[in-house]
Amino acid sequence: VLSEPLIEGVPRQIFLLTDGEVDNKAECIETVKKYAKTTRVFMFGIGREADGDLVRQMAKAGNGRHETIIDNNDMEDKVMRHLTSALKPALV
Repeated sequence: VLSEPLIEGVPRQIFLLTDGEVDNKAECIETVKKYAKTTRVFMFGIGREADGDLVRQMAKAGNGRHETIIDNNDMEDKVMRHLTSALKPALV
């Protein structure tokens, strides 16, 4: 996704879900930082095993938001909060 050319006037926003541990955590965060000027990253940690630190750091690096979803019952509300944020401009 990140290697695709940007479409002028259309912000690139990525919604990323993770349900476990990532072996290359630092590389993932650095990749998000590299594209932070053109891409906002919204993170969801799914379940108790998700790496909360990774979720927070990637969202911060990508100027996005993060949520941890443990109970599927509140997933819809959390996803809708992110979608609402994504519709707002990153900078004004």
